[in-house]
Amino acid sequence: MKRVIIFLSVLALVLVGIAGVHHSQAKMTVITVGGVTPVADSGFSCTSGNVISESFDASGYDLGECGTPPDCWTEAVTSGTVDEDATCPSLDGFDTTCLNTAYTGLYSTANTLIEDASEIDVIYMRVYLNVDDENYTDANRPILVFNNDAGIDIANVRLTDSGGQLQLQLWTVDSGIVDTENISVDTSYALEIYLSNSGSDAWEWKLNGSSVGSGSGGGYFTDSFAQYQLGVEENDPQYTIDLDWDNFDVDTTGWLGECS
Repeated sequence: MKRVIIFLSVLALVLVGIAGVHHSQAKMTVITVGGVTPVADSGFSCTSGNVISESFDASGYDLGECGTPPDCWTEAVTSGTVDEDATCPSLDGFDTTCLNTAYTGLYSTANTLIEDASEIDVIYMRVYLNVDDENYTDANRPILVFNNDAGIDIANVRLTDSGGQLQLQLWTVDSGIVDTENISVDTSYALEIYLSNSGSDAWEWKLNGSSVGSGSGGGYFTDSFAQYQLGVEENDPQYTIDLDWDNFDVDTTGWLGECS
């Protein structure tokens, strides 16, 4: 009987220790838009934005889906799919579930958009992006769009193919394409973008923590930022593109950094 009591006591201590380790690894995503209950994300740490924080870990969107913004997601699909509960690729920065936008067909649309309650002059955005599959020869379409509150593009990130080399391009309404960076399929990219329409216009973007381009001095933007769209609208050429997105955050105070 004494041996049984000792064994049960040791087992209880082991179980308590395991529970403590699991808790210490948990990430809590703070939802700052819409008043939604935070979602636990085990073994993962991401800095949350103070404007929008969407981990795509809940059943459905963390911030909810609605027909009329602001403060929730609105999908637009004419040819393709938008799945906010997709299984993530086994890549850095991606958790168990993520957003997938996949589209094909002439003049197809497959995107999701969230709108803040008011325009913001200065934003810092982070999102993880993976081009899962593409058939995109010599095409050029926006895949990440920053609109004003009237839905007009103020800046966007475009996916393009130049002679077989896949690229991301940063575009602003007053200057057009301001920078181009080569990327690859099936590769995780922590994409961070700073945009300022306050005083002298300025921009900078980072890939995986490293600055890859910047500009200042005006002549980039005509308005501030209120809407954020992931995925493609009106894919003119008949190409197929499959995109994974995760840990989308927007902040007003500074760079959010990579998840770890």
